[in-house]
Amino acid sequence: MPVLKKREIAAYILLYKSDIREYGEAIDFLVRELCTSRKTARNIIKRLKRIGALKLETGETSIKISVVDPLEFLELISSGYIDTRREKCLGMKRAVLSKPSPGDEETFKI
Repeated sequence: MPVLKKREIAAYILLYKSDIREYGEAIDFLVRELCTSRKTARNIIKRLKRIGALKLETGETSIKISVVDPLEFLELISSGYIDTRREKCLGMKRAVLSKPSPGDEETFKI
């Protein structure tokens, strides 16, 4: 599960609420709204794309941005954790089921 910084969460929310759909406009918007440099704004967008919060589509003249729905994004980032917990839980249940019960054990002679 990716670790999100406050800055990235703020950028994601701002982009989701705005009607910006182009890469250049998104950078300018983040520079203006979050008071960051252009390089930092590009890195924020790159990170949001890498973790699945944004989708970039290359057009003939520009790069289009689409922001993933928050519920879909939360499902995406939590699915790995949920799968890991389920596997761990199932592994523990299998181990418990495979152990013999106390009444089934043979008594040992001393």
